[in-house]
Amino acid sequence: MTIIASIILFLLTVFTKQEDAKKQIVVLGFTLIFSLVIGELVKPLYQQAPDISALTTSLLLSLLFLVLAGFHLWNLKIKGETQIEFRVIGA
Repeated sequence: MTIIASIILFLLTVFTKQEDAKKQIVVLGFTLIFSLVIGELVKPLYQQAPDISALTTSLLLSLLFLVLAGFHLWNLKIKGETQIEFRVIGA
């Protein structure tokens, strides 16, 4: 089920036209899938055997989403959109 959800998140990332939505989906995908990696890594603390196939799959998919997030940040840097403007509300 996790793999299906990961594939759906990846396809949404690829086929979404709005840049803001892509960034949100990439961050969501990395956050959700990387938590599964952490869950597999802490299983030995509770005397359970980690599932190597689930660990590998989740780790690869989370790294894919991390690379996609880095790619989006790289595009922001190239386009010169890295300046952040702070405004005081009501001033």
